[in-house]
Amino acid sequence: TLLYFHRYESIHTLLAHCNMRRENYDDAVSYWNELLSLISDTGKLAQIHTNLATCFVQLEKWSDAINAIDCAIEKYKSLPRSNQKAKKMLIKLKEMRTEVEGVHEMKSELSSKKSKS
Repeated sequence: TLLYFHRYESIHTLLAHCNMRRENYDDAVSYWNELLSLISDTGKLAQIHTNLATCFVQLEKWSDAINAIDCAIEKYKSLPRSNQKAKKMLIKLKEMRTEVEGVHEMKSELSSKKSKS
């Protein structure tokens, strides 16, 4: 069953990435979410949350993107301090979060101005 699990994980990861490349972000989100329920490795979970955030940004689901970024940040923070990839990803994710928050706020302001008109 362990071999089956690794194949299942690999296939779903591949399908999620393929859907992202094809800009089928809703389908990619489904595959990433399914993997979240199966994987316990913190590094892999951090990467999945990062990929989910990317999908949500493309789908303009700003709150979901921010939540995914926050989950990724927490996962990367829990990795050993010596992990250079984790350090780099934390910086990138914090920058991404700031950008997404800014876009979300601008979109919200535009929506409220339109509804008042």
